[in-house]
Amino acid sequence: MKKIYKYLLSLIVLTSLATAVTITTTESMYTQAKSVKVNIEGALSGNQDWVGLYRVGTSSEWKNVLAWSWVNGNKSNLGMDSILDNIIENELKLSDGGDYEVRLFFNNSYQVEASAKFYATQPYPTLFVTYPEINIGDKQTVLVNTLLSGDKDWVGIYPKGSDNSWDNVIAWNWATYGDVSLNKIKKEMPVGEYDIRLFFHNSFDEEKSTNFYVIAETNTLGTTKATYSENETVSVNVNAVLSGNKDWVGVYPKNSDNSWDNVIAWNWVADKDMVTLNKVKKNMPAGNYEARLFYNNSYTLEAKSGFSVSEIVNNKYPKTTTLTKRPTDNSIHKPTVGNSTVDPVFGTRISMVNKSDTYKSPYPKIQAWNSDMSLIRIGYRLYNAITLEESPITKGLSGGKTYNKLCAPLSSDFRWSTKDPNKFYVLNSSLQLIEGHIIGNSTNCNTILFDFENNGFEQANIGPGEGNIDFNEQYIVFPVKKIGDSKIYIFLYDLKNKRKVWNSPKLYNAVDAHWEANGNYWTPTILDWVSMSPSGKYIVINDSTTGMYRYNINFQDKRRLEYRNSNGEITSQGGHGDIGFDINGNEVFVQFMSGKGVHSFNLDNPDELGKTLLIRANGGGFVSCRNTIHRGWCYVTTRTEGFREIYALKLDGTSNQTVQRFTQTHENWFGGTVSPDGTKVMFSNHWGTNNIDTFIAEVE
Repeated sequence: MKKIYKYLLSLIVLTSLATAVTITTTESMYTQAKSVKVNIEGALSGNQDWVGLYRVGTSSEWKNVLAWSWVNGNKSNLGMDSILDNIIENELKLSDGGDYEVRLFFNNSYQVEASAKFYATQPYPTLFVTYPEINIGDKQTVLVNTLLSGDKDWVGIYPKGSDNSWDNVIAWNWATYGDVSLNKIKKEMPVGEYDIRLFFHNSFDEEKSTNFYVIAETNTLGTTKATYSENETVSVNVNAVLSGNKDWVGVYPKNSDNSWDNVIAWNWVADKDMVTLNKVKKNMPAGNYEARLFYNNSYTLEAKSGFSVSEIVNNKYPKTTTLTKRPTDNSIHKPTVGNSTVDPVFGTRISMVNKSDTYKSPYPKIQAWNSDMSLIRIGYRLYNAITLEESPITKGLSGGKTYNKLCAPLSSDFRWSTKDPNKFYVLNSSLQLIEGHIIGNSTNCNTILFDFENNGFEQANIGPGEGNIDFNEQYIVFPVKKIGDSKIYIFLYDLKNKRKVWNSPKLYNAVDAHWEANGNYWTPTILDWVSMSPSGKYIVINDSTTGMYRYNINFQDKRRLEYRNSNGEITSQGGHGDIGFDINGNEVFVQFMSGKGVHSFNLDNPDELGKTLLIRANGGGFVSCRNTIHRGWCYVTTRTEGFREIYALKLDGTSNQTVQRFTQTHENWFGGTVSPDGTKVMFSNHWGTNNIDTFIAEVE
């Protein structure tokens, strides 16, 4: 039940000799925890003059008054006690932030003589849990967001309904402002409802409390895809209470027994998370398979999940080779709509998209194709990914109508679902996170997952511009700005369970990081972008001042991604890059380094220095690892003459520069994004003309 708080109005009356009367608030924005002080200047009637508090836009009749007080000419400061006596029945609730107005009336009337507006923010709860539900054996963390006594304040976990005695404490810790881990364990915590209680001065006098639940966990195992390609690396999501003693997952042919001889690929399970089964024993041809979970290095089955492997019909990728210089071949003519051009050296076909506007290929880190590669998005229009003609979903509509058809996304805040070809996510112009659906030739934008403005935020971005959903489509992360607060906060949302993961956003504590006004738009400084990693295990941040950082899903365990520069110094720097999986199944951040080519950084082992993949930057460019299926490669675009092209770069941790070359980009280019299966790349350029067109390159 929400608590109801009385909104206190404190009036300071300043009488002057002026004939006109004015009323002003001492501040333009308040929290509900503060009283509103008002200055009145000018001559009063002296006959039952009064001030009332109203919502902006409501009439002045008595039923709309939230709080009020008489203006006593011989009383210059009406204290809060006086106002409490005059709070009327419609008291202001704590959850009601928004625009308010104080209005001055003479002679006990409803004729407004003067008024002033102000804004009320929504304060965050003073004590709340990080996880509303935890599994048996998990630890709990609480955020303390209140002024402490500073004298042995502490928080403890109690069974719901128990008294505050020490015997009832299950786990506890000393309280500090911010996140507090309740890791001083006294006893086990079985399934049930619990309180976290805050105490001051090492006492048992409860100051605040909040509740959470412990639930029983059922062992489940799920592959990240229902169908894999032949010999493709399989990954599984483990949701189980582990034994902690050599637990492991193996791939078996369906209907085979659990013996070691039948294992195709496997790996240890170090924690409840996604496990990549990259310890390969034998080939995995087309057929039906199962991933199976075992405890204690045994063959006793705990959980399993079925999947299939499809046959690779033909080779859809360019020939694997070593990157060498190739001057731009101007004999290859620019394609036209319906007439492709073939690159005889790379063996690829380049086709033009039949666009009806000037929008270019999306930024390389943003996926242009939907999950089954039937549609591509360019700007605010959708195109048939096979014919490259505009889809009936947006065809024939004006730019404004196509914008609304795609749920009114902010400039670069549109992301396709990685699982459902008819689903997408946008952060719209009203700062609402929308789950959009394609239904025939229409779209449905009615599913609002989270409303940032109504929750006390005035800015949020997906990135900005470079953030992504994890490949399993569970998490998305935002940099956010609170109203009246220029600090940068990080906000994590769970798309699967449709809930915010952190009850409060986490503060990004980098030195000098803040939001900066840019006209009517706010942009974060220092923080260049923030994104989920493909596995959903990590949050990666590009700090434009101090380099690259990897955090765990709880925005803890901050690790700097470092490399050795040309002077032999160990350092870190941000650059154009993206996050994917290397050939061994490790999650890696791949980026251009100033003067040092392209490096990969192991997110699973951040102590490992960055490895050189491309010896020279070749003019710099972009990296796209949006190939959710063709793992072990990221797609690189470079711009120096002789290397003006797009190619897949093998993530083998060596500087062999093993590539699959797709296309030369010719002159000025934009984009370089890759399809989910890695068989196609998209880019835009002039190609010797005055028009910027968009092209798709794929194996002939």
